[in-house]
Amino acid sequence: MKKITHLTFLVSCITLCFSSCKKDDFSSSYLKGKLDGVPFESNSNITANTPQPGQSGPSDPILNITGDWPGYILKLHINELTPGNNISAGTYFFESGKTRSATMWENNTLYYAGSSTFCFCPIILHGSGSITISSIDKKYVRGSFQFTSEPNMGITKTVTDGEFYIKRN
Repeated sequence: MKKITHLTFLVSCITLCFSSCKKDDFSSSYLKGKLDGVPFESNSNITANTPQPGQSGPSDPILNITGDWPGYILKLHINELTPGNNISAGTYFFESGKTRSATMWENNTLYYAGSSTFCFCPIILHGSGSITISSIDKKYVRGSFQFTSEPNMGITKTVTDGEFYIKRN
């Protein structure tokens, strides 16, 4: 009887050890956050581009992330297309003169944060924000983001607690 009790106890301990060792399940892409304090999660068209080598420069200089949910489209963009720069783990702040941005359409109304790069216009920072890459490779990109848009018709949009894990395709 003692052997059965000990064996049952041992099997229970082993089962408990393996069941508590949980791996993160990243089998599907996600893009989520809070828009003006209200949680959102993209449920379709979640994409991140594959590495696109520059003409004579880095092997992964541009990152475009897109996701949408009913009535909304969100695009995040980082362009490090200068000699020797790859997109790697780190925080990319929206700065004047840097091609980093967040663009959101809410029922066809545009909200933008980032640096303008239009021809013949001075490069001006609109709104504020950042994109943090925690890991990136040829297959996946993972990170976080936050931004506050430039006012559009007096309305500013703020995205906080943004997170993404996306298969690059």
